[in-house]
Amino acid sequence: MKPLKLHLQNVGPFMDETIDFTQLHNNELFLISGKTGSGKSMLFDAIVFALYGKASTASRKEGALRSHFADGKSPMEVELIFQLKDKQFKVIRQGAFVKEGNKNQTHPNLAVYELENDRYELRESKVNAGNNYIQELLGVNIEQFRQLFILPQGEFKKFLFSKSSSKQEILRTLFNTNRFEALQQRLVNQNKEEKKKIEMRHQQIEQLWNKVEDFDNEKLQEYKTLPSIQTEKLLNSIPEFERIGKEIYQQLENEKIQQDELKQKAEKSFREAEELNQKMAEQSDLTAQLETLEKQASEIKILEAQLKKIREVRPLHQIIENISGQTAKLNELNDRFEKIEAHIQQYQSQLQTVTTQQEKLAETQNDIELQQQFMNDTQYFYQNHQQYKNAYRNQAQVQEEYEQSQKDLKQNEQLLKRIEADYQNEQPDYERLNQLTQQIFDLKQQIKDTEATIEKEEAQVQRLTRLKVLEQELTDNTQKLNEFQAKISQFNTNQLELDNQETMIKKLQSMLQPGDQCPICGNTIQSLSDHLDFEELRAQREMLNTLHENKEEIRTAHSKLEAEYNMLKSEVEKFEREELPENNTQILQDLKKQYEKAETDKQHQDKRNKEIEKANAQVQQIKDDIQSLQLTLTQKKADIEKIDGLIEDFEKGTSFRNVMDFMNDFAQKQDMVKDYQKQTEALKQQEIEVKQQIAIEQTKHTSVQDNRKETDKAIAHLKQQSQIEMENIGIQSTDEVQEILDLMPKKEEIEERIKIYHDKENNLSHKLAELKAVIGNQEHPDLEQLSNNLETQKRVLEEKSKRLNEHEFKLQLNASHFTEIHEHIDVLAKELAEQQEIFDLAEILSGKNIQKLTLENYVLVYYLEMILEYANKRFMRMTNNRYILKRSEEVTQGYSGLEIVVFDSHSNKTRHISTLSGGESFQASLALALGLSEVVQQESGGITLESMFIDEGFGTLDQETLETALDTLLNIKSTGRMVGIISHVSELKQRIPTILEVKTDAYQSTTQFKF
Repeated sequence: MKPLKLHLQNVGPFMDETIDFTQLHNNELFLISGKTGSGKSMLFDAIVFALYGKASTASRKEGALRSHFADGKSPMEVELIFQLKDKQFKVIRQGAFVKEGNKNQTHPNLAVYELENDRYELRESKVNAGNNYIQELLGVNIEQFRQLFILPQGEFKKFLFSKSSSKQEILRTLFNTNRFEALQQRLVNQNKEEKKKIEMRHQQIEQLWNKVEDFDNEKLQEYKTLPSIQTEKLLNSIPEFERIGKEIYQQLENEKIQQDELKQKAEKSFREAEELNQKMAEQSDLTAQLETLEKQASEIKILEAQLKKIREVRPLHQIIENISGQTAKLNELNDRFEKIEAHIQQYQSQLQTVTTQQEKLAETQNDIELQQQFMNDTQYFYQNHQQYKNAYRNQAQVQEEYEQSQKDLKQNEQLLKRIEADYQNEQPDYERLNQLTQQIFDLKQQIKDTEATIEKEEAQVQRLTRLKVLEQELTDNTQKLNEFQAKISQFNTNQLELDNQETMIKKLQSMLQPGDQCPICGNTIQSLSDHLDFEELRAQREMLNTLHENKEEIRTAHSKLEAEYNMLKSEVEKFEREELPENNTQILQDLKKQYEKAETDKQHQDKRNKEIEKANAQVQQIKDDIQSLQLTLTQKKADIEKIDGLIEDFEKGTSFRNVMDFMNDFAQKQDMVKDYQKQTEALKQQEIEVKQQIAIEQTKHTSVQDNRKETDKAIAHLKQQSQIEMENIGIQSTDEVQEILDLMPKKEEIEERIKIYHDKENNLSHKLAELKAVIGNQEHPDLEQLSNNLETQKRVLEEKSKRLNEHEFKLQLNASHFTEIHEHIDVLAKELAEQQEIFDLAEILSGKNIQKLTLENYVLVYYLEMILEYANKRFMRMTNNRYILKRSEEVTQGYSGLEIVVFDSHSNKTRHISTLSGGESFQASLALALGLSEVVQQESGGITLESMFIDEGFGTLDQETLETALDTLLNIKSTGRMVGIISHVSELKQRIPTILEVKTDAYQSTTQFKF
């Protein structure tokens, strides 16, 4: 960047001032001169303000640049036209200020133009966008600009005397080494991530280990207390978990088998007790009926006695009555005989019907027994039907979730395989990227060196051409000087000196008389008349002055030519001593091709690294998703296995696939069994009753048949008896017998009552005898106790089955957890090996090394040594090879390695930089600033350093050192760079022919170039 024109309005002491730097032409080195406070440094402030909106030093605020003499309505404005390579730009910036009558500041304005086709075209009109545009154009920020283009008062000494931390900030800004800190931080973060992953892996192992079932075993509980980091002990204890788990399972299975046998025995006992209880209840009822009947025995005995008495008292009547009775009885017996036969037939028909029904019912007995067996076998499922109903309801959903998880897992695994197949475990090749970067840097340096060599060769040709011209000009000037000297020698200088004494001579003439002694020479004054023509002396004096001025101009020009000649001759000789390679143009072309190829390779490698980083991040995310899905699948699989186990048990135990169908079928079977039992009992009861009736009727039939026979015999016997008795007692007719019969009206009633009593007694006794034969000596069963025992056995069996199933499920979960623990420990071993390498690298790059240098500081040390190398080329020349700037190699805490010390060749020792004198410090600062400028320009291809401005510092130098410093600046000027210097040193005015003079009238300042 080279300024062409600077216009200042209301800036410091400049109300409306324009500086045209194009007037310099080839005089690139110029001095800015003026009184203290005239505004010389304000010119630098204006340039920096135009470009960045800030002052040239960080301590000065941009608001302080506005002129105190500006009217309240006019803004502070700077217009800068500058050249950048082969392009020209114009920047117009207005600062913010509080306009007269307002309370708030106006907004700052910025406009950036580019010259195209002799017209300035607007590029940016907004402040932020314009600032970014300018910074992108120049390739430096304001801090870099202050270090490279503007060296304000005291600013460029800061870098020399600053501590490592301050230098670190400056160099970080100049060389953009944040990327190395970012790389270091990235490694630290990666190390943290790796540690976090390992911690997470330990947590996962710990979580799985905590989930492992210890079966309330003290030994296993002790194993459970093992920390997750003792992976070997965890693995060694797993077989013990498996062994103890199997032993407990076998024990629970044996307990279940034993309990099932106890439950079946309890069911059998309960059924037998129910039947016995029913018979005992029937026996009790019959016994009660018999006891009630026996209470009538006394009454029956009385009736029998009365009947016997009547018979004894009136035997004939009895005989007659008996005949009549026997006859009626025979008739009745005949009727009864017929009725009994009818009854027997009727009861036998009923018995046949009952038998038929029983046989028909017996046909369903096997089915009923199967149904009863089914009910016994499925009683558990019936009582826990809600559990199985939930299993059926959740089966489809859990299966669908499981299949979806499988699908997601398969997709992720396929995606992972595809990515891994694409990259085949390829890792970002940062080493190659660094090698390419270093190669590019080396090639760039070689290109610059080669270009510099070519420029040196071209400059050498120009210098040789210029030397010939200078030799001729020096010869001509020497000849002119001799000519002027010859002319000057012709003048009588003593006489001409009297021209200056005319007033004094006149005064002496007025005070002296002829004959007096001369107060100057002591001789006697002969005459006081005028002997000199003062007008002629003045003319000769003016002619002599003109000759002197011409001679001085030629001498000055000659000195300049001589200085330039000596400098060029020295540079020619120096160039001739240098061993430079040949064919530099071809070498440059080859280097540029290599540079372009390296740049292309670097871009490709960088792009590939980013792709791999992105793929690795994606792979890690996919692996995390796969792990999560695998955990989900394990859980879902366990749920499915549990549900399938429940459903399998249900379907295997019930042969049903629907719980409601099973419930309905069970209820239907239950109703059928109950109905069967009721029918069986009813038919059995009917059979007993019918058989009893048949037995009774058959007894009656036999009795009636026997009675008929007996009655026939009795009638015949009675008739014979009655005849005999009648004959014995002398009764001749039946009338007499009737009279006797009238005395016995209750005879039949008595006989009937006696008969009914004895029949009922015989029937009850027969039934009791049958029941006693069945019951025997058995005691009355405790149904409630047996029922409770049965329920208890069922409940215990259910609990043992549940415990067995739960233990089996725990074993399955343990097996799953052990598999996952094995997998995590295997992965953990690999991760620990990888993490150690990353940790060691992160430790080294973070400064935990012998030199205690971070990666960024190591790079900054490299740049600082580069800067010192370039600075020492000038600093040694300035100090006659006495001093060399060196980097302190003392290892300290923090940002070490950036302190600068000075090596004194006279004492052959290194000493602190602060021990330099003021002039030496200025030399070191100037050399360091120029070295820094060159290194930054080399490192940043977009930065073009075509100008430099230095504010003060030359007043501390002695004459010889000042000459050396000026030679250094002349060397910079000879490269085509514009160099402006602010200084009050008078010698500079003699050595630097071009001066930008700043004049002030105490209110405002103006500028003017003097050549």
